[in-house]
Parts: sequence; structure tokens; C-alpha cells
Amino acid sequence: MQKWEHKSVYVYYKTTKKDMFGSPKEGYWVMTIDGKDFAFKDGLDAMGNGGWELAAVQQEYESYGGTSGGWHYLPHFYIFKRPAG
Repeated sequence: MQKWEHKSVYVYYKTTKKDMFGSPKEGYWVMTIDGKDFAFKDGLDAMGNGGWELAAVQQEYESYGGTSGGWHYLPHFYIFKRPAG
């Protein structure tokens, strides 16, 4: 049976500019790997170059009281795997 090594990385939206209501207007996705931040695509490339393949994506749960307009960018955990050994 194949044994796997797993790694979880944190992915979040970094807001660089907000609209007049405080909602994100501009920004980009960031992937944190072993405590180091990467632009999202660069993070995917780094994981792929290390032999990791994406196995699952788990969105963080966030609860809002009431209703709120605008976009909400919730963080995710990306779970990667590669053969152990």
C-alpha cells in the first residue's frame, strides 16, 4: 500500500485597498508555506517543484451576524500530498 506524506498550507486574501464601505476592492491571494508568504501562483509552483500535488481544499468556517454587503474572502487550507520516503 502506498504511504503518503501530507502538508497543509494557509491561503488568504491580502487586501491592498478597500472601498468606502470597508470591503476589499483590490488585493491578491497569498500562500503561506512553512511560515513564508508567496504570491499564490508562486506558492503553487514551489509546492509542485517539491513534488507535492494538491489533494484537497478546506475553507475556514466563518460566521457573520446579520447581513453584510460586499465580498468576503475567507481563508483556506490547501492540503498537499506526495509519496512518503
